[in-house]
Amino acid sequence: MAEPTPTVSVSYKNPPIIERALSVRGDIKPETFYSQFETWRPLVEEEFPEYDPIKEWLVQIGQTKEGMPLLDQSQPVVRVTHRFWRRNQDGRRFLSIRILPDQLTLNLHREGSVPHRYSELRAEFERWLPRWMSHFSVSGCSRVQLEYVNLLSAKVTPQFTDDKGGLMIGRVLKVFAGIPTHHQGIIPPYDCQMGLRIDAKKPAAFHLRVRGLIPGPKQGVGVRIDFLAVVDKGGGYLSLSDVLNEADFLHTVMVEHFDAIFTDEAKQSFEPEVK
Repeated sequence: MAEPTPTVSVSYKNPPIIERALSVRGDIKPETFYSQFETWRPLVEEEFPEYDPIKEWLVQIGQTKEGMPLLDQSQPVVRVTHRFWRRNQDGRRFLSIRILPDQLTLNLHREGSVPHRYSELRAEFERWLPRWMSHFSVSGCSRVQLEYVNLLSAKVTPQFTDDKGGLMIGRVLKVFAGIPTHHQGIIPPYDCQMGLRIDAKKPAAFHLRVRGLIPGPKQGVGVRIDFLAVVDKGGGYLSLSDVLNEADFLHTVMVEHFDAIFTDEAKQSFEPEVK
């Protein structure tokens, strides 16, 4: 019997990824979170000393009138994401840890020409996940989410910018290539979304969103391409080791869809490295 052909693993030296985020949602009693947060904060600030919370106002949609939704007149609720930053040697923010009452997230941002690797994000996540679960008495986790934010812009992907500064998106994404009409280029605005079921038993899903003319203060204005992969157990619970295994599975989903969605020309320009 012939031996199976070994799988060739391809990574990219300079992919258009500007942010990687890994999240887990756990079963935490609200009173436990609020009573333990003040002792959690100094632990985080030892490595992420810059506290910069995100505040969002949440409003409810009430009844509809003549087909138009009406806002609920009750008092809106503010949601605070407790965000802590770490800076690099040049003083730039590049890594953050974010806390919600039932969620832990680590965000790894591109540093200029350095897009970082999943392994770097995973290593930080593996360090903080058991601390978070222990400190807040997390009995189990139900959702693991991995997000990669890609940006096509003059700074990140100058190879796909024309002489007028426009982005040739049709040469980068297969979902925009080969449109069967006569045209001279694709122009914004556009907002395209797609969801795929990956594994019904886990269950797992992959979501793609492409948005035009997204401002990026560090990387320039461009086209944002969000890859989101999720395992959601609903009422089921994942242990610490389960969460890490599912995170690795979601990364394989990301790699597969990265290779499928970007054109061969684009992937070649991202400088492939065969392992």
